[in-house]
Amino acid sequence: MRYLKFLLVTFFFSILVFNSCQDDNYIDLNDDGFTAQESISLQTIINQISNQIGDQSVSNINPESLCFQFVYPFQLIYNNENIITINSFNGLVEVLESQNSVHYITGIKMPFQVILNNVTQTISTESELIALLESCDFTSINDDVVNTFCFDIVFPIYVTSENGQNVAIDDVQAFLAFLNTQTNGYQAEIVFPITVMYQGTTVSIANLYAFNELVDSCNDSDEGCACPEYYSPVCIDTGNGVVEFGNMCFAECEGYTQDDVVSCNNGFDCEVFNLEVTVGDCNADDTYELTIDFNYNNAENALFDVYARDNVHVGTYPLAQLPITISNFPDSELNHDYIRISINDTPDCYTVLEWESPNCGGNDGCVCPAIYAPVCVQGPNGIITFENACHAECEGYSQADFIDCQNTNSFNFGSLLGTCFTIAYPVQVMHEGAVITINSNGDLLQYYFPNVAPVPNLVYPIVVTFANTPTGSQTFTLNSQQAFINHINEFCE
Repeated sequence: MRYLKFLLVTFFFSILVFNSCQDDNYIDLNDDGFTAQESISLQTIINQISNQIGDQSVSNINPESLCFQFVYPFQLIYNNENIITINSFNGLVEVLESQNSVHYITGIKMPFQVILNNVTQTISTESELIALLESCDFTSINDDVVNTFCFDIVFPIYVTSENGQNVAIDDVQAFLAFLNTQTNGYQAEIVFPITVMYQGTTVSIANLYAFNELVDSCNDSDEGCACPEYYSPVCIDTGNGVVEFGNMCFAECEGYTQDDVVSCNNGFDCEVFNLEVTVGDCNADDTYELTIDFNYNNAENALFDVYARDNVHVGTYPLAQLPITISNFPDSELNHDYIRISINDTPDCYTVLEWESPNCGGNDGCVCPAIYAPVCVQGPNGIITFENACHAECEGYSQADFIDCQNTNSFNFGSLLGTCFTIAYPVQVMHEGAVITINSNGDLLQYYFPNVAPVPNLVYPIVVTFANTPTGSQTFTLNSQQAFINHINEFCE
């Protein structure tokens, strides 16, 4: 798909030249928010769509199978600043297939519209374009720099910060530390060319298009290599130096075997030790501030995961940022709280710790099961819904106080998701005894069963932004299913 016959390239190029010359309303790239620099988020989106389409014929592709659909017509901008108008999905596919290393898409004329979750949205700024990328859970350039699967980036590289400064990056941990200094959603603007180790040799990568092509080549089924993209690095002595592959499958795709594997960490095992926590102030939502610090050796990943009781995933953080403070650590309301620290994608490299709980919930030892079996009581200001009978009894109510809960939750979660509120991903759901990680609205709706519960069986806490509170858009950390339901009832009339 990515290699075009000469005739097809010539045909499309002639269309572009004609289109640009005939356009009476010449688009000034600077006035429209574009410069000669590449739009990283747009190239990422285009690359992801191209990968999803693959080598299928247009007639076999259902546009609705993609994360979103463009509203036609719209205009794309090439690296030579030529502009082409896309009038249909078939036209989009043809243009994507026509890209090559010297003639590729870098930008889009704004504003344009897309249909996401059956809702038409207008994209007018680069930040809104980045939000679209994130809502589809597309792999970002930041991810591709951190987790390389079949090649190694030769550091140092340079990255342009939001204030226009070129920053030297010496390794992955330095890159993660740099990202932490930029605003949320920042897409790394690599200063090309860069050098990578690929198939035992050094290769110069001239631009973002070539970098995306290299990333895609790691899992090119045409080469007989289809590997899972989980990060469990192995190091191979190639004869021209040691190259780290994302996992053994990628190394085997390059012809290496277990006999070629060498230590990535001088023969020492990964370990996490000297874990310390400092308890801070309680929050109004029954969470509290917790500062974490620990030592580690031979970590094979630049990130670590934090888990609370019942294997609740609190978050993933860069090792380079230690010590870190979690502003909303969940209070178990037991006598002692618990934490497990593990190096990301290295579950055997972990440590645990318990400490006296600050009891932010103030329930005086009243601990209830995490099940949703709602009961209702008539409170002084209206009907109160509790997650289950235990929570009601903890508040002093008895079975005699329970009333019919029918119709107390009349909302449709599926129609409100993405309109009245948005959820910060990833989150987890409990389904048939398993904990499943969810990265998008579409994934979450697969676990929405309105006849069972008004919202999916999420693992809390979660972060939810409601668009229409009395003070405008507000973000909340919610620690229970009932809290989520109460907020929906309050803000999604």
